[in-house]
Amino acid sequence: MLELAKAKPGALTWGSLGNGSNAHLYMEWMQAQVGAKFTHIPYKGSADQLRAVISGELHVGNNTPGVVLAHVRSGKLRVLGVVTGGKRSALLPDVPTLKEQGYDLSFRNWLGIFLPTGAPNDLVRKINADVGKLLADAAFVEKFVMPLGVTAGSGTPEEFAAFAKATTEAP
Repeated sequence: MLELAKAKPGALTWGSLGNGSNAHLYMEWMQAQVGAKFTHIPYKGSADQLRAVISGELHVGNNTPGVVLAHVRSGKLRVLGVVTGGKRSALLPDVPTLKEQGYDLSFRNWLGIFLPTGAPNDLVRKINADVGKLLADAAFVEKFVMPLGVTAGSGTPEEFAAFAKATTEAP
């Protein structure tokens, strides 16, 4: 797919979950890394993008393993590779990582809970503790986190603030 996008710039369409979404940003970064060129088509979210790939309206889409799993199992979608730090997805263990295929295209995606500046410290600590308890609950993780194909983590508000700052500041 990447070799074809290099050989025929713009011939393949790639749908994102919308302009500025993680899927869109990854696509733009990936093209710059490998010298490929796709025609970007933004959709209003995951469901619209998946319908377009399944129907053949789009050549390529990217999404989390948990979101596409049912479509992969039914034979409606084919996963060409997973983007991880080198470890295969637990949900799609037979699908090689892009790194295994010779492309070092790992992209760290993260999200967190943010409150307005000046939020009371006791509220920040309570929300952090509650989220930490949820993420420590194996049943919750199995039902709500694992199906997405993501890895959840928790820590202190200060650790998250430092992480968010370090990963969003320009070098």
